[in-house]
Amino acid sequence: MANMAESAVPVRLDRAAIGRGALVGAIFMLTASFADLSIGALTEGDGDGHRPVLFIVIIIGYFAAGRAATRRAERDPFRHGSLAALMSFGIWLALRLFVAVVTRDGLADGALQGVFGHVVTATAFGMLGGLFGLRELKRRELERRGQSEGPPSIH
Repeated sequence: MANMAESAVPVRLDRAAIGRGALVGAIFMLTASFADLSIGALTEGDGDGHRPVLFIVIIIGYFAAGRAATRRAERDPFRHGSLAALMSFGIWLALRLFVAVVTRDGLADGALQGVFGHVVTATAFGMLGGLFGLRELKRRELERRGQSEGPPSIH
């Protein structure tokens, strides 16, 4: 039986594409975090009704991270998309921990309980964004060649 390491295909990652996607996703996450802090300060902690909306913004950020990474890498949408979304979460988490240490506020009890959920969500929506990014690239390539995906349209 052949050794798996000998027969494995080398993985080629486009680090610039993953980084670009991670920055796109981090912008969404940091915006949602800033909005959460601002709304919390304005309402003086009364209610968390805005948090589901902000979570949707974060999910859109994961999706956008995967899409941006795949559009730049032009290959391997699931790998590039999921890694970009995970890196955007990592950027947010590192900044969150840094702010907690610098301000000496610490973290609220259970503040890091949702890490596993975010990892799974980031992976899933990063892959989905990657798939849409690849689909967009293929459609653009067909248009460049003068072909279309659907039936010919009458103009």
